[in-house]
Amino acid sequence: MRRKAIFITAVFMVLSATTTWASVSAVVNGSFEDDGPINNILTKEPNGWDVNIPSGQFGGWVLNDRPTDGFYNLTIASNWYTGFDVNDIAVVSQDVSFKDVKRIIFDLMLDTSGSAWNPNKRTVVIMVDDEIIWECSDTGEPTDNRIIDVNFNDGRIHRLSLGLMSKAKENWWNVDTIYYAFWDYIAFDCRGLGVFEGDFNRDCFVDFYDYAMMANLWLEDVELDSIYNISPVGDVNDTYGFINFNDYAVLAEIRDSNDLSDVESFTSIWLDEVEPSDEWNLFKADDFEGYGVINFADLAVFVEDWLKGSYD
Repeated sequence: MRRKAIFITAVFMVLSATTTWASVSAVVNGSFEDDGPINNILTKEPNGWDVNIPSGQFGGWVLNDRPTDGFYNLTIASNWYTGFDVNDIAVVSQDVSFKDVKRIIFDLMLDTSGSAWNPNKRTVVIMVDDEIIWECSDTGEPTDNRIIDVNFNDGRIHRLSLGLMSKAKENWWNVDTIYYAFWDYIAFDCRGLGVFEGDFNRDCFVDFYDYAMMANLWLEDVELDSIYNISPVGDVNDTYGFINFNDYAVLAEIRDSNDLSDVESFTSIWLDEVEPSDEWNLFKADDFEGYGVINFADLAVFVEDWLKGSYD
């Protein structure tokens, strides 16, 4: 634990000046790309999203049905030949902050298998804290790039939900149509500047607080779909992710180098004693009694060279 704490301290001392803005989404996995295809979100939830779908009435998956941003999209569907009551609903949700957020931007398309879309039987909604803030009035297939205004700038965490809802009570033998809602590209407009990847506390900034949240898991094993596991480099096959310099590199927008093996090599011998001629003994003035120690001084030289090389 002491070794980990010292290393984290060193990282923040040397790299605290690299706080950056990213340019993807404050909504985690808003384009549903993180996991690749998911045949049934009842058995595997998309990264970042909690699933609440009444089995038997509704289903859901992440496939390439109607992708608008990337390769995959989320589909929520209501089944046929099953009974419904008014306000039966299937949702995917996540906790978000609306600090400095003025708009939600999203792509949504509708379709059916059977009769035409009937808005008196099914509707699509966006909810915040279980209250509907937007309801789809379309009877056909809507366009992309929908924008709705929001006003929840209170500093609190809110529950954002995307849902497909029943509008009528129906007996199972009368339900002869499957209704499909194809969701993709759910994002926030933060102060008109877009929305950000690596914004773990969802305050529209990628800053020291997000670094601190990642540091709590520094050199730890995590689930592959953890929001902190933003680089696959160093992950162990399909078993677990590993929070290390590779994830920090993505957070700090150090994306130019495809080979981060040097980072792995350096961090693997942190605080070890090495031969003075070792390639990672970058600062030799503190060598003592015939050996060097990989420490703060070597880290400072390493990071300076690493950052310079990454931005060349």
